[in-house]
Amino acid sequence: MFPVWMGYFLEVLDKRGLSPGDIRYFLPHYSARSLGERMKTLLTCSSAMIPEERWRNHQSEVGNVGSASIFLLIDKLIRDATVQSGDRILCFVPESGRCLASFMSLTVV
Repeated sequence: MFPVWMGYFLEVLDKRGLSPGDIRYFLPHYSARSLGERMKTLLTCSSAMIPEERWRNHQSEVGNVGSASIFLLIDKLIRDATVQSGDRILCFVPESGRCLASFMSLTVV
């Protein structure tokens, strides 16, 4: 599933004129540490890696909470980080049952 999703990610970057360096915070939902590592490997191989220090994931703290995950990630980011006007946040929400993925780009105002 991840190779398909990463292909879609590259397409999103291209269509929106984004580069990984434009993204201040990356909020990927993944339900297992191994999936996060696989995602990092694929992004690195495709030269689209968002620096790891910009990643925020709470899988080890709250586990897989399904569709609530992205809302909890955004809430935690706002509580823990000093977001500033103009910061771009990219969210990644996969749906493994149907092999779908969504990306959401937010800009802090």
